[in-house]
Amino acid sequence: MVADFLAEPNPDLLIVTILRHRRDWRTMWIGPGQSSSDFRAATLSAAVASASAMAAEFYRTNPVGVAAELLILIFGRRMPVFDGPQLLVTGEPGRFTAKDARDGLLFAGATLEDVLAAAGANPAQAGDYAISWTRSISAPRLGL
Repeated sequence: MVADFLAEPNPDLLIVTILRHRRDWRTMWIGPGQSSSDFRAATLSAAVASASAMAAEFYRTNPVGVAAELLILIFGRRMPVFDGPQLLVTGEPGRFTAKDARDGLLFAGATLEDVLAAAGANPAQAGDYAISWTRSISAPRLGL
Protein backbone atom coordinates (compact mmCIF):
# COMPACT_ATOMS: atom_id res chain seq x y z
CA MET A 1 0.00 0.00 0.00
CA VAL A 2 1.27 3.46 -0.85
CA ALA A 3 1.27 6.04 1.93
CA ASP A 4 -0.57 9.33 1.50
CA PHE A 5 2.39 11.33 2.82
CA LEU A 6 6.07 11.84 2.07
CA ALA A 7 8.66 9.94 4.03
CA GLU A 8 10.51 11.82 6.74
CA PRO A 9 12.76 14.28 4.90
CA ASN A 10 16.53 13.97 5.14
CA PRO A 11 17.68 16.72 7.56
CA ASP A 12 20.88 17.20 5.56
CA LEU A 13 19.13 17.80 2.23
CA LEU A 14 17.28 20.95 1.30
CA ILE A 15 15.52 20.88 -2.07
CA VAL A 16 14.45 23.89 -4.10
CA THR A 17 12.44 23.55 -7.30
CA ILE A 18 12.56 26.44 -9.77
CA LEU A 19 9.94 26.44 -12.53
CA ARG A 20 9.67 28.72 -15.55
CA HIS A 21 6.19 30.26 -15.45
CA ARG A 22 5.20 32.78 -18.11
CA ARG A 23 7.77 35.57 -17.86
CA ASP A 24 9.31 34.71 -14.51
CA TRP A 25 10.64 31.88 -12.37
CA ARG A 26 8.70 30.42 -9.41
CA THR A 27 10.57 28.81 -6.57
CA MET A 28 9.23 26.20 -4.15
CA TRP A 29 10.96 24.49 -1.21
CA ILE A 30 11.00 20.97 0.17
CA GLY A 31 13.03 20.36 3.29
CA PRO A 32 13.18 19.52 6.97
CA GLY A 33 11.36 22.03 9.14
CA GLN A 34 11.07 24.26 6.13
CA SER A 35 10.92 27.91 6.99
CA SER A 36 11.88 29.37 3.61
CA SER A 37 9.21 31.12 1.58
CA ASP A 38 8.30 30.43 -2.01
CA PHE A 39 9.05 33.39 -4.27
CA ARG A 40 9.25 34.64 -7.87
CA ALA A 41 12.25 36.05 -9.72
CA ALA A 42 12.65 37.75 -13.09
CA THR A 43 15.68 35.69 -14.19
CA LEU A 44 17.01 32.20 -13.56
CA SER A 45 20.24 33.62 -12.11
CA ALA A 46 18.24 35.78 -9.68
CA ALA A 47 16.12 32.79 -8.63
CA VAL A 48 19.20 30.63 -7.99
CA ALA A 49 21.00 33.44 -6.14
CA SER A 50 17.99 34.08 -3.89
CA ALA A 51 17.47 30.37 -3.25
CA SER A 52 21.15 29.93 -2.38
CA ALA A 53 21.05 32.87 0.04
CA MET A 54 17.88 31.49 1.66
CA ALA A 55 19.50 28.05 2.02
CA ALA A 56 22.58 29.58 3.63
CA GLU A 57 20.33 31.46 6.07
CA PHE A 58 18.28 28.32 6.81
CA TYR A 59 21.41 26.36 7.72
CA ARG A 60 22.91 29.29 9.62
CA THR A 61 20.02 28.98 12.11
CA ASN A 62 19.55 25.17 11.99
CA PRO A 63 21.96 22.37 12.82
CA VAL A 64 23.60 20.89 9.76
CA GLY A 65 25.67 17.78 9.20
CA VAL A 66 28.96 17.82 7.36
CA ALA A 67 27.29 16.22 4.32
CA ALA A 68 24.45 18.76 4.04
CA GLU A 69 23.48 19.65 0.48
CA LEU A 70 21.20 21.96 -1.47
CA LEU A 71 19.56 20.24 -4.44
CA ILE A 72 18.40 22.72 -7.06
CA LEU A 73 15.92 21.34 -9.61
CA ILE A 74 15.12 23.67 -12.52
CA PHE A 75 12.40 23.07 -15.09
CA GLY A 76 11.74 25.13 -18.20
CA ARG A 77 7.97 25.06 -17.76
CA ARG A 78 5.35 24.64 -15.02
CA MET A 79 4.47 21.12 -16.07
CA PRO A 80 7.84 19.51 -16.81
CA VAL A 81 8.07 17.64 -20.10
CA PHE A 82 11.28 15.78 -20.71
CA ASP A 83 11.78 16.10 -24.47
CA GLY A 84 14.65 18.59 -24.23
CA PRO A 85 18.01 18.66 -22.47
CA GLN A 86 18.20 17.02 -19.04
CA LEU A 87 21.33 18.53 -17.57
CA LEU A 88 23.28 17.29 -14.57
CA VAL A 89 25.30 20.33 -13.51
CA THR A 90 28.52 20.42 -11.53
CA GLY A 91 30.82 23.28 -10.63
CA GLU A 92 30.13 26.75 -9.39
CA PRO A 93 29.17 30.06 -11.01
CA GLY A 94 31.78 31.06 -13.54
CA ARG A 95 32.75 27.42 -14.19
CA PHE A 96 29.70 25.25 -14.78
CA THR A 97 29.87 21.91 -16.55
CA ALA A 98 26.77 19.97 -17.51
CA LYS A 99 26.18 16.50 -18.89
CA ASP A 100 22.97 15.75 -20.75
CA ALA A 101 21.55 12.63 -19.10
CA ARG A 102 19.89 11.62 -22.38
CA ASP A 103 22.89 11.44 -24.70
CA GLY A 104 25.98 12.15 -22.58
CA LEU A 105 26.89 15.39 -24.38
CA LEU A 106 28.89 17.87 -22.30
CA PHE A 107 28.32 21.62 -22.07
CA ALA A 108 30.01 24.44 -20.19
CA GLY A 109 29.21 28.02 -19.27
CA ALA A 110 29.72 30.78 -16.75
CA THR A 111 26.01 30.89 -15.82
CA LEU A 112 23.20 28.38 -15.89
CA GLU A 113 21.70 30.44 -18.71
CA ASP A 114 24.95 29.96 -20.68
CA VAL A 115 24.80 26.21 -20.10
CA LEU A 116 21.18 26.06 -21.28
CA ALA A 117 22.02 28.07 -24.40
CA ALA A 118 24.97 25.76 -25.15
CA ALA A 119 22.57 22.80 -24.87
CA GLY A 120 20.19 24.44 -27.36
CA ALA A 121 17.56 25.72 -24.92
CA ASN A 122 16.44 29.33 -24.50
CA PRO A 123 16.20 30.18 -20.78
CA ALA A 124 14.28 33.38 -21.63
CA GLN A 125 11.32 31.28 -22.79
CA ALA A 126 9.40 28.33 -21.41
CA GLY A 127 10.73 25.10 -22.83
CA ASP A 128 11.33 21.40 -22.39
CA TYR A 129 14.51 21.28 -20.35
CA ALA A 130 15.59 20.33 -16.85
CA ILE A 131 18.62 21.02 -14.69
CA SER A 132 19.73 19.20 -11.56
CA TRP A 133 22.51 20.85 -9.53
CA THR A 134 23.58 19.69 -6.07
CA ARG A 135 25.65 22.09 -4.01
CA SER A 136 27.39 21.43 -0.74
CA ILE A 137 26.05 23.58 2.07
CA SER A 138 29.66 24.07 3.09
CA ALA A 139 30.35 25.76 -0.27
CA PRO A 140 31.50 29.29 0.50
CA ARG A 141 28.24 30.77 1.77
CA LEU A 142 26.50 29.35 -1.29
CA GLY A 143 27.13 32.74 -2.85
CA LEU A 144 26.82 33.35 -6.57
